[in-house]
Amino acid sequence: MQDEESEINSTMLELAMQGVSVKLASMKRTQSKKYSRNSSFPKTNLERTVEWTGSIDQEMSNKISSKIKTLIRKDPHQNINLIITSPGGPTGVGMSFYDLMTKVIRPNLCTIGSGDVDSAAIIVFLAGQKRILTKNTTLLLHKAGRTFNSSKRFTTTEISSILKEDTLKDNQYAALLAQASKGKLSHARALRFMEKGMVLEPKEALRFGLADQII
Repeated sequence: MQDEESEINSTMLELAMQGVSVKLASMKRTQSKKYSRNSSFPKTNLERTVEWTGSIDQEMSNKISSKIKTLIRKDPHQNINLIITSPGGPTGVGMSFYDLMTKVIRPNLCTIGSGDVDSAAIIVFLAGQKRILTKNTTLLLHKAGRTFNSSKRFTTTEISSILKEDTLKDNQYAALLAQASKGKLSHARALRFMEKGMVLEPKEALRFGLADQII
């Protein structure tokens, strides 16, 4: 009788232990799923995070490029986060930075747009292999414009050259938007958005393929 009770207790203990094991396994699977859902978000590594705050100009572009090159030399495989808050600037500067990042040095770059990401800042944003927007970000699209010194005189040839250059820049910008959208935004539609001075919300940027994620 004693042996029978001992056998029953042993069996009950074994079943209880199996139940604990199943529960622990279930918890591990749940935890694994929890982390996998967030795996697409870039790690917050302050040492590998660069901030572009302010206008898109050559001085700032050189400064940011230099920081990114330094991080690549330290570790060419680790991700680099570039946070962008900018009212924009010359299209040519944005295009130069974009070409440097995507065609020349090609870092593992994640761009994060926050607040205002306007005009040429959108070009900088599109340089990321992964592109993320905060929910409070807005993106302003517009055609090229000029500010003239009222005392400067221009010949008709100079004005014609300015118009040609601006038209080329507009078409390059629209082509880049269409390319980044992976077919969701045509070149012609991008130009229409620019002509209207359209402001995109994060959800619209996501829908048109310009962003990958909203946080």
